[in-house]
Amino acid sequence: MRTIIKLAGLVAIAVSLSSFSFADETGFFDAIQNGEANLNFRLRYEDANQSANTRQGAQALTLRSRLSFETQTYKLFSGLIEFDDVTAIPDDDNYNSGNNGQIDDVLVVDPEGTEINRVWLAYDISNTLFRYGRQDYNLNNERIIGSDAWHQNQQTLSGLSIKNESLNYTRINFAQFNKVEGIQDQQLSGAHSSLDAKLINLEYRGFLISKLSLYSLWLDDHDIQTQWESKTYGLNFTGLLGSEPLVEYLIGYANQEDSGNNPLNYSAHYSHYDIQLTYHGFQFKLGQETLGADGEGFFVTPLASQHNFQGWTGQFINQGLGNIKGGVIDQYVGLGFSCSDSFNVLAIYHDFQSDSHKTGLGDLGSEWGIQALAELNEYRFVAKYADYSKDRFGVDTNRLWLSVELAL
Repeated sequence: MRTIIKLAGLVAIAVSLSSFSFADETGFFDAIQNGEANLNFRLRYEDANQSANTRQGAQALTLRSRLSFETQTYKLFSGLIEFDDVTAIPDDDNYNSGNNGQIDDVLVVDPEGTEINRVWLAYDISNTLFRYGRQDYNLNNERIIGSDAWHQNQQTLSGLSIKNESLNYTRINFAQFNKVEGIQDQQLSGAHSSLDAKLINLEYRGFLISKLSLYSLWLDDHDIQTQWESKTYGLNFTGLLGSEPLVEYLIGYANQEDSGNNPLNYSAHYSHYDIQLTYHGFQFKLGQETLGADGEGFFVTPLASQHNFQGWTGQFINQGLGNIKGGVIDQYVGLGFSCSDSFNVLAIYHDFQSDSHKTGLGDLGSEWGIQALAELNEYRFVAKYADYSKDRFGVDTNRLWLSVELAL
């Protein structure tokens, strides 16, 4: 009943926003009246099991309902507000959300809750877009900064972002964020954390069908986890070659040092090489990602979309740091097939090893996974399965996801 009431409320608000009018209309009121309201529903079932563990499995059926409203532009200004509600059906007694007391169940980080997910005001002038407020922010492939949108409750950042496109083939991004709202239960102390995050990113698209991104990210003054505090300088180069077969490639490199109140003194590297060959709908993927280590310290990615990397079972998230002592080398190979733009299948295998011979554990484990994705009109269907086998790190884990998403 609670879920039905919430859905009815969201629909009523959406109808009201789309039909809202004023007796004395002005340009300002037109910008609101002609704004766009969107509803999105994502129903997901996750089944998780861990062997050699005292915890029992987990079964989580959750519905995320999202209502967003964005105004039209008025005197170069526009705004957006978005509400999210995550409800467990019938309740959350069969999985550990991180704050629901079900500590004997496997962790599934899709907690119940209702909140404002995004709210921002934008100003667009002379090829420069200013956006202030709570926003989702993705840098390149989301390895350094991402919204982690796979989860029912996505990650957002609060502050100011600036995008300038005055120069040909060039985009310059600046950002100053002072708060991160993570994917965890909003009642947890670490879900909303204050920090001082500064980003400079230069993107150049003047090469043939490719993009070069140079970035610097400074993290300081995190009020809970000082190991987040770091200075990162990196590049990301992506591009295409040919047509049939089509070759897609990615080359990434970064160096990171401790900063601020970080208790560890280190300088660690990051590298990522990925190549994908597509021919008559078949895709072959090969790559290696290295998150390095230096003594007790290691390369951290606390603002990344963690689910997108190092397999899907989340073995190396390490309380949001995205890496473990000794570092992680992820070597992977994948095979996929797309019979159309609306249907594709991917199978992928990962082998994980430590980066450091001194502080690492050596062979960490392996994971294989398979995903099928289909789109039909306003619907999007996803079936995904992943199985991690421990060697010297982690827990033998398998997870199954089934989801359907409707966008209105």
